[in-house]
Amino acid sequence: IKDGRYILQVCSYEGKIIRTISNVVNHQISPDGSKIAIFQSSDQNEISILDLKNNLQLTVAGNKDILFSNLKWHYKGNSLAFTGYSSSENKYRFLYFYKTQEKKTYQLTASDLNLYFQNTELDLKYDNSFAISDNEENLFFNINETNKGENENKDDIQVWNTKDKDLYPRRILIGDSKKAPKLIVWNPEIKTVRPVVDEIHTQALVNLNQENILLYNENENKPSFKQNPDINYWLYNIKTGVKKKFLDNQEVNANSVSFSPDGKYYLYFKDLNWWLYSFEKESHVCLTKNLKYSFTDNQNQIAETPHGYGFAGWSEEDQSVFLYDQFDIWEFDTKNASFRQLTFGRKNQDIHRFNVLKSNFNGNFITRDQIISLGKNSVIRVSKIDNSYSGYMFLDAERKLQKIVYDEKYLHGIIKAENKKNFAYISEDFDSPPQIKVDGNAVFKANPEHKNFF
Repeated sequence: IKDGRYILQVCSYEGKIIRTISNVVNHQISPDGSKIAIFQSSDQNEISILDLKNNLQLTVAGNKDILFSNLKWHYKGNSLAFTGYSSSENKYRFLYFYKTQEKKTYQLTASDLNLYFQNTELDLKYDNSFAISDNEENLFFNINETNKGENENKDDIQVWNTKDKDLYPRRILIGDSKKAPKLIVWNPEIKTVRPVVDEIHTQALVNLNQENILLYNENENKPSFKQNPDINYWLYNIKTGVKKKFLDNQEVNANSVSFSPDGKYYLYFKDLNWWLYSFEKESHVCLTKNLKYSFTDNQNQIAETPHGYGFAGWSEEDQSVFLYDQFDIWEFDTKNASFRQLTFGRKNQDIHRFNVLKSNFNGNFITRDQIISLGKNSVIRVSKIDNSYSGYMFLDAERKLQKIVYDEKYLHGIIKAENKKNFAYISEDFDSPPQIKVDGNAVFKANPEHKNFF
């Protein structure tokens, strides 16, 4: 590495060098592994895309006065968004969007932005400042007002008002939400730029796979005795522009809400139960109200409203959702709210949880939940309630449980062979160093000399 630049070499699995690229500042591999987005800087700053299948490199943007950054692929690898920073102005001046199939680059400049919003600038400092919608029609990004500090108090006089939503010291600490970055949606094809939030609904949660966005104002229910006051949500359809009241007094908890992968449903925890909202039917259905076991975590010692034990994820095509009680996993049909208990750990005090990655909030955007495909990625972690035992089971396509391993050790890090039922995991204990095991057989020991010093 020299002056922040490096040489990027692309090699075959056999170690043969296929291509060498110099003056690389940054690169990003597409999610499907078929392409690499590359930022090179020499006499000319360029963004190019290397097609690994054909070994072809195509330049998609270039400007000697602009530094490109924040390379972000669409989750399928069909398009790329990135930003342009002007060193002379010390500002982000460009937002780019490139579609690989069309081989076309779209560009939004700060000057274009000021045609729609006066006294604003692009706020693209961070990776979570912008995102590509799943249908690749829209880009969501943040803007800032350039004159937001003109009326600030310059005499260091503290003004406390009984109508304030937050006390003066907290306002100084966390800032005024009215001055926070504003979310905008840009459609490059039809050349429209529109605000998502407004003065009343100042924040948004965007699920990138559908047209509906959750709007809210974090100050609406302040002051509050809760650390995070409840939120009143509105639904905003970005195609029609219609806003309507959706949920009142909803708690803020990333583990208590989820958009379905295909965007048909919204899952939320409220009034000690799990609810499902259908965007097509515009209806709310309580899933867990009449069940024998509670889905509310009343064992939590924190003095707050009890949360649910959590949800695991969704099945393919939004057909069902998987929820947890204290010990077991339940599957609920999204069309008729019927349910099925998938595990039976209550009798032996065994806690069952799917071994999957959960969604999370990334700025204004909700990351995608992993789809649980029974018989493919449906590995279940099992742990005794006192953590004395742990292990794994596999739920096949017929919803039958198959034991993988269960031992009086700490077992973790399991991975499954893609097309076979072979499993590798790590086993360790207070008197046993970590071992990598495949189907129960140790293939690597972290400290093989350990036994000699017992």
